[in-house]
Amino acid sequence: MGASYGIYLHWYNHKNEENQKLYDDLSQEAWTSISDDKATSGSKQLNNGSTDSTTSENNANEDNQIDEFLNGCGDKAFYEKYVISKPDLEQYRNINCDVVGYLSIPETIISYPILQDTEDNDYYLHHNIDGSKGYPGCIYIENYNHKDFEDSATVIYGHNMKNDTMFGTLDEYREPEYREKHKYIFIYTDNYIKIYEVVACSVYSSDHLLSHDFEMDENDHWSFNALSEDDQVQIYEKLKAFKANNSYFDGEGLTRDDKCIALATCSGENRYVVLGKLIYNIKL
Repeated sequence: MGASYGIYLHWYNHKNEENQKLYDDLSQEAWTSISDDKATSGSKQLNNGSTDSTTSENNANEDNQIDEFLNGCGDKAFYEKYVISKPDLEQYRNINCDVVGYLSIPETIISYPILQDTEDNDYYLHHNIDGSKGYPGCIYIENYNHKDFEDSATVIYGHNMKNDTMFGTLDEYREPEYREKHKYIFIYTDNYIKIYEVVACSVYSSDHLLSHDFEMDENDHWSFNALSEDDQVQIYEKLKAFKANNSYFDGEGLTRDDKCIALATCSGENRYVVLGKLIYNIKL
């Protein structure tokens, strides 16, 4: 029994190292400068030779949002690289076409593509980005959410790995110093940089965070009904009502006008959840 477990543990650790190396290598290679993209789009002209005023206006609005964020983030020099460059999602899609975005929490190991299988919500719980089966799986969203992260609340899942990869460090948000140092979460899509500020983090039950969007049929089977416009409010209130130790809530809560992400990982028999409120939606 001991020998068999030792062999399994060696294989398990080796597999995790292989998969993490793939992510690490890509994170070094698959980044592109947004400045170059902006220069290209800004130079586009109409057939009559005039500059596209709509494009110029959009670029100005984007620049204003970037400047506003950098001037208010508390560490402009550090965060600047996260808004002047982005992951090249097509390079990730060359490996797996299910990549829908990219998640980054600056100065942490949490820097991964986000995937979605449209048919099997558990697929990326058990499969890696290269299609192999087993741990560590992927960071993923279920098919209840849309791929553009425009829902009132988007739930993002990842394993709580013992070697701290994936969402293995998520519960460090229990500590006030860690929350303050890592209060911004970035999601990159094809067309946007979405910047979120952490507004809540707490242990929660194993119940689905969107359970209020499900209904039970006459055979006592649960089925998904539809997303709600107040999903963000309901998730925030669920976490608060759970009254877990070492939880954090910003005091303002979330309104129906807000959008949020919920990062969720297992924590014993429960989940650990970090909520981020969308504060900037920068169009590329």
